[in-house]
Amino acid sequence: MINKQRQEVDKIFQKIDKIAKRGTEYFKDYSTLIDEYLLNGKYSELKECLTVFYHFDANNMDVSSVKKESWPIVRFYTNSSFQEQRQKMMKTKGVYQVALDYYKEIPLTRATVKDTSGTGAELLPVTENGGVYSMTILRQGQNYSASASITITGGIGTASATPVIKSGRINSAIITATGSGHNQTLKIGRILEIDEFEEDITNKLTKDQFQRLIQNKKTYLVVTKDSATQSFTFSSWNINFTYEKNLLKLYTEGINYLLS
Repeated sequence: MINKQRQEVDKIFQKIDKIAKRGTEYFKDYSTLIDEYLLNGKYSELKECLTVFYHFDANNMDVSSVKKESWPIVRFYTNSSFQEQRQKMMKTKGVYQVALDYYKEIPLTRATVKDTSGTGAELLPVTENGGVYSMTILRQGQNYSASASITITGGIGTASATPVIKSGRINSAIITATGSGHNQTLKIGRILEIDEFEEDITNKLTKDQFQRLIQNKKTYLVVTKDSATQSFTFSSWNINFTYEKNLLKLYTEGINYLLS
């Protein structure tokens, strides 16, 4: 089930991304957007968006500083297209992120009646703690035969039910297996970025973007699977790749590990 917090963060990212793609001179629009989220009580979601999509920590900073310091980082990530590629990769794998935590997208639990003659029945699975424990009959339908069956989709462990038919209508349903993970979020672990520099940073090399361009900066990922007791580090770095291409490769490896 899609996390509401995640939905809001995604919406904020789409608005920021739209402004950032217009160009550097649109800082005023970016500043106004931040003010809107502050007034609407969604500043915490904005900060999470900056963390998730732009790796910018807005905690312990005043709003004015967040605006000025995050804008060049936002523009950099927008130009590099790294975030779009990472989000596309995660979407194909059915994974989404909330803060540092990663979740497997689980389809909403649905129930359908299969039969060669009957039509029109609508069923609503009632779930509790990830299991399907009852079935609400929204519409009984008509002309159902004794061979009619119920198919339940969604969740992790498969749930099953048998229809009770009276006069060709679905009168009720008997749950034969509750399954698991129905209408729940499935946390699979977390990923933490750790930066590493080939040489000590001097006053002349303070910009994160410049560190990447001169290949002074590398990043490795510490990945913790929710079911594991130890973390796993992904650090393979190809000097022939750009910073963004290396990082995307590590994220792909990290996500695959969480899903394994």
